[in-house]
Amino acid sequence: MAIRDTLVDVLDKVDSPAKRPPETKLAVLYLGPLYIGHEDKWAWWHKKPPVPRPTGDQPSGEERHRRAMERAMARSAAMIRAREEEAV
Repeated sequence: MAIRDTLVDVLDKVDSPAKRPPETKLAVLYLGPLYIGHEDKWAWWHKKPPVPRPTGDQPSGEERHRRAMERAMARSAAMIRAREEEAV
């Protein structure tokens, strides 16, 4: 059995109860000690952190509250219009 097949077999026993197909792509997740896993875990682990918004772009508390109230009023008006159309 090749080393790749051995790794896939061991990962099946350790990570999940379902068998992986032999063409499963593997990635080295960590080098010290060597940690090998499925490539999806590598992609999840190496996600970029969210970019913080500049403080000037963030609205004040009052502005956020006003926008939330506008959205709530718009949703309410849309629901009322939909009910009126159903009644007609």
